[in-house]
Amino acid sequence: MKVFDAHRSRALVCSTVMSITVLVFVDVLVLAFHGLSSPWTLTVWLVTVLVVAVRYVVATQDYAVSGGELRIRQLAWCRQYSLAGASIYLDASIMYGLKRVPGHGAFFAVDGLYYSPRHRWVRLHIRNATSPFLVVLANGRKLIISPDKREEMMAAMVGEGACIRAAFARPLRAALVHGRWRLPCRAASRRLRPVWYRD
Repeated sequence: MKVFDAHRSRALVCSTVMSITVLVFVDVLVLAFHGLSSPWTLTVWLVTVLVVAVRYVVATQDYAVSGGELRIRQLAWCRQYSLAGASIYLDASIMYGLKRVPGHGAFFAVDGLYYSPRHRWVRLHIRNATSPFLVVLANGRKLIISPDKREEMMAAMVGEGACIRAAFARPLRAALVHGRWRLPCRAASRRLRPVWYRD
């Protein structure tokens, strides 16, 4: 089994600390208004501990390639995807315009289902955005992962049955601007980029 680490970006660490700080601040306010003996205080503190623990347990830790499968490892379980017939795409605009549907972001890791204007529905399992790439499985499901050693992981996936494609086939949608059809520029896409993607 080949294991590939993924470091947490500084933006992700900062957002995680800020999220926990907000939760603790709310807990302190509840404690100040209701007192230590109130059932509300105990309930709010238990909910905070439970939320932080669950988020940490289900967050992506690293990746592994073994036995013809891509394994996204978490503390709670390991997600396994078959690499038979899978395709790998490198796309410079892969992170632009993503909109989260269910899942959680900026809390130990970014996991969940997202909508991309270019790739439609994709599932993210990342801890940074320094070297992301797209994996399209044989059943049509799309994954975005971002290991520290992208080239080595891609080579390992190719050795287990995946193949590398030059570019994603779906074209960008043109927009009608002042009576002319124009493709969305990278600057406009960058404005849609969520802040937690920046390293």
